[in-house]
Amino acid sequence: MNFRAFLTPAYLTSLVLLLLGAILVSTGLGVLGWLILLVGMALNVVAASVTANREALRRTER
Repeated sequence: MNFRAFLTPAYLTSLVLLLLGAILVSTGLGVLGWLILLVGMALNVVAASVTANREALRRTER
């Protein structure tokens, strides 16, 4: 598996959102932190699935 392909802007943004959400939850801004955390998780899932599908297409084209 090519891990360099997973370093897309959407994936990196999702990681930042997860970190920011965790920080906000721990500092007392729970509702905002949980919302940001959930958005980060959703973006992470979408970015990973799109990247995996793109890699699968590249493998079948070869």
